[in-house]
Amino acid sequence: MRLNRLFIACYSSLILIGIAGCPKNVQQVKQKVVEIEVDSSLAPITPAPPPGNIVEWVVTTPGESFAVSWQQGLCDKNTPNPIPASYGHPAMCTIGPQTFTKQQPVLDYTYCFQGKTPDGKPRESPKYMMRVGPGGCPHC
Repeated sequence: MRLNRLFIACYSSLILIGIAGCPKNVQQVKQKVVEIEVDSSLAPITPAPPPGNIVEWVVTTPGESFAVSWQQGLCDKNTPNPIPASYGHPAMCTIGPQTFTKQQPVLDYTYCFQGKTPDGKPRESPKYMMRVGPGGCPHC
């Protein structure tokens, strides 16, 4: 009789756990910040919006400033070259009219920065690439 009660107690516990469900094994994933130094010769191509839309280069640190020099044809004719930028005042460029062909469905342009860091040191960037396509550049 005692064996039956013990069996019933253990079996009932297993049934209750099965009905209630077991807690899922949830692991919290900690996000890590990985800093990567990019070789300027391997700088990625930046996709640009389609012609008529605006690109902004934003200064992220107070006291920093720069001017963006761009290859002719990227921005419309009314945009000064270089375009100055300072904290709170981004360099803005309206993408100029483009001529896309089957042989050139996207166009590549270069741009670079010259300016100063917050501590007043001069700074010059390598040349970066910007790719303009008729619908933006979803395939970049």
